[in-house]
Amino acid sequence: MAHERDAKQDNILLVIARKEQELERLIAEARAEAERMVVEAEAEAARIRERAQQEIVRLEREARERAEAEARAAEERALERARGEAERFRAQARQRMDEAVRRVVEAVLRG
Repeated sequence: MAHERDAKQDNILLVIARKEQELERLIAEARAEAERMVVEAEAEAARIRERAQQEIVRLEREARERAEAEARAAEERALERARGEAERFRAQARQRMDEAVRRVVEAVLRG
């Protein structure tokens, strides 16, 4: 009987040792899987950061190009207004010059 009890205890200890080894193997596998997942997540995060940085650069470039185009258009409108005013001033100056010449000629002829 003592021998059977020892055999059963040995058998139970063997089962416990096997279960412990199995659990250690499962834990090791889980750790390896977790490490792999961390590496993948870090790589994905790096890719996302890179895409975000590229998007920022693109948006900044587009905003700069739009601002430059708007500035050029505003400048062109201002130049066009200035040209129009300059032409009106020239026309007024010609009119006044014609009037001044006419008055001078009249004054000379009268006098």
